[in-house]
Amino acid sequence: MKLVSDDGKIILPYFAKDVHIVAANKADIQILLDGKPIKPEDSGSDVQNGVVHVDENRLYTLVSTKEAAAHTLTIIAKPGFEIFTFTFG
Repeated sequence: MKLVSDDGKIILPYFAKDVHIVAANKADIQILLDGKPIKPEDSGSDVQNGVVHVDENRLYTLVSTKEAAAHTLTIIAKPGFEIFTFTFG
């Protein structure tokens, strides 16, 4: 799926400890957890200050919490962002 409009949003309810995506192209995406900017202690290794800098085709870790739980992930994307899949841990 490739974003071609000015902006886009993916809202994903899930139950897991970790959330990963496979993404491509060059785009910055903002990450929200349960409707709020993701906290540093819940951020995956690819999140810096609530933002992921997608700069190559690969797996990106968005969320890494201490325990599996029900949450809602929101990804706010800019043009050019391409996502292929979600994986959970």
